[in-house]
Amino acid sequence: MLVVAAPAQAAPPWTPPVALPVSQLPPRVEANELDQAGLLPHLSAGKFLAAPQLVWWRGGEDSRTLVALNGTQTLRARTSRSAVAASRYAVARVLTLDARIVDRRNLERKQLGYRIGDARLERLGSVREIGGPRSIRWAPQLAVNEDGAAIAAWHHIVRGRSDEIQVAWRPAGGRFSTIRTVATTGVDDESIVGVGIDTGGRAVVAYSRNGRLAVRAIRVKTGWMSAEASVAPPAGQRRPTEIVVGTGEPGNVVVAWRAYPVTEGPTGHVDAAAAILPVGSNRPRAAVSLGEGDLIGYPRGPIAATVDATGRPVVAWTVPARPGVSVPTVRVASQSGVWGAPQVLDSSGSIGSLVREGGGAAVGWLRETPGGEGHGQPLGVFVARMPEGEAFGAAELVDDVSSSGTAFDGLQPPGLGPSVTGGLLAVYADHGLNGVGGSARVSTR
Repeated sequence: MLVVAAPAQAAPPWTPPVALPVSQLPPRVEANELDQAGLLPHLSAGKFLAAPQLVWWRGGEDSRTLVALNGTQTLRARTSRSAVAASRYAVARVLTLDARIVDRRNLERKQLGYRIGDARLERLGSVREIGGPRSIRWAPQLAVNEDGAAIAAWHHIVRGRSDEIQVAWRPAGGRFSTIRTVATTGVDDESIVGVGIDTGGRAVVAYSRNGRLAVRAIRVKTGWMSAEASVAPPAGQRRPTEIVVGTGEPGNVVVAWRAYPVTEGPTGHVDAAAAILPVGSNRPRAAVSLGEGDLIGYPRGPIAATVDATGRPVVAWTVPARPGVSVPTVRVASQSGVWGAPQVLDSSGSIGSLVREGGGAAVGWLRETPGGEGHGQPLGVFVARMPEGEAFGAAELVDDVSSSGTAFDGLQPPGLGPSVTGGLLAVYADHGLNGVGGSARVSTR
């Protein structure tokens, strides 16, 4: 049974979009990368919303653009060639995770490190190294809570055998730990690792091993780590490929994933599933199928997960409806872990991001015409909000004015985050025709 969201309506709450003064736009959200979340803008605001917000995205030559915002006003923009992720935390701090290439000839070895800077991006601080150089598959993943406690995880490439899963963590106000290898055999190389951390400093690392979802919980203040616990995908589904971890207040944790054939080119059967770690447990319950379907092209836009302030797990993803048509969809579970019916947000489009808002959550997506490779011509950026204890409401129009009318350029799925007024910020790209020109835009509610 599907629950369909109310019809879209242009919403006065969203301010007119403002172009950010940056030279590099967020990348085009293609339908052929495993880490779809890595293509979107990421927003964070720390403990106090009056301080600047941070938005970052992947730029050219794998650099990162970082922008300090006061609402829609740009305070400062910087480009980093070593940072791979960043987050605001505490009153006025920014943490960046760095992966600097030190040897391109030997499986492109990278030196991991981190920097502590100020929220206005006037300085990023000196690099503090994490371990020694190593070869890393995909991009390292980072999660930071509002106090500055953090978890980083990645695939370590080992010549001639399975990847390893490695982690390092940081207690609030402290330094990153030494690197810990948590899995050495059976790691599925063609999956990404997921990380999350709650407000109490409990981190969860999720990865695919021997075709099953595997998780570990870590208390970053003490370094205590649980034994690995794993769960099989739902019957008939593939092993996890794209993995995300949703956390909030100490309590329920949701791990969601999509699975699809990485080696078969731009076609295949796409599965989506989730498993909940209930309050007080480090072991996931049986995985539940969220949806599946055949898709021409890999899914566009990420699968996203969070847990709202009342403890309800929420997952958003783009569901293949039929060849050429994908629909942005959300699904909410109760505090006890019972999943409700899928709620379709639009007739065709691509998910951008899902974030907590107040006692509930908000989801952003790009409306599109049906088209090849899972997406078509962009029609507008939309957001729907889920108040505490309710379902997602009517779609709110953020922006439908694109500088390009082609199927692969123009407006892109949005990143969402908190605004200084306690509402929402949406940041997204508008690519010009054939990728020439365009702008990065921000709007607030």
